[in-house]
Amino acid sequence: MKIKRKRLTDFAVSIFVSMGTSEKHATEVATHLVEANLKGHDSHGVGLIPYYVNSWDKGGLKVNADATLEKDKGPIMLVNGNLGFGQVVGRQATDMGIERAKEIGLACVGSRNNHHLGRIGAFGEHCAKAGLISIHFVNVVGHPPVVSPWGGREARMSTNPFCCAVPTSEGPIVLDMATSAIAGGKVSVARRKGLNVPDGCLFDADGAPTNNPDDFFTGGTLGPFGQYKGYGLGLICELLGGALAGEWTIQDVDKQKNG
Repeated sequence: MKIKRKRLTDFAVSIFVSMGTSEKHATEVATHLVEANLKGHDSHGVGLIPYYVNSWDKGGLKVNADATLEKDKGPIMLVNGNLGFGQVVGRQATDMGIERAKEIGLACVGSRNNHHLGRIGAFGEHCAKAGLISIHFVNVVGHPPVVSPWGGREARMSTNPFCCAVPTSEGPIVLDMATSAIAGGKVSVARRKGLNVPDGCLFDADGAPTNNPDDFFTGGTLGPFGQYKGYGLGLICELLGGALAGEWTIQDVDKQKNG
């Protein structure tokens, strides 16, 4: 099935507006999701809309919330996303960092309480477009852990993305990746398409390697990319993106509300 970009974007906007979202916020989120699809990342595209609607319905997502600056120490800032659309509050936090970096040469921004941020590479591209290098450490919360440590069987971490973007005269160089072997959303995409996942990405409930995406939804786990190296980088993302920013981490099990 092929759908025109504008038609899909308008459809997504209409859903968000029906939830009470402002036209401005709805358009920004819809544009972000459709661009993820167009860049080949269906796991971070419009397929997320049902999850967002469900989170809003349960009182998690605050559709019109904006990011607020909580602490300002010159080059160091702490931003609260107030559980707003991650595509919106994440961009707002990024804009604060861009403005500060251009003013004094460097910015370190911690952003917490964001709803799902979407494709992290979009924020890296945003910084690169402003002529800046950016490094992003992200921890994922809001649901139980899904990634088992290298050599382990039980889930202890989430897919914790890492991103780095560098501007060049011919367009940015962007590294945007989950620290799991593949993103959880890509398992869902494979399941919907009736495809297997690549070797070494997934383990069943007994800890045995599997290629069947159904196993992920019956107690299985994702493995880290690059064996212990990916697990180590995922742990660093957890420490810098969660603990250092002063908000909850994946180990706060009582706060994992699937939304």
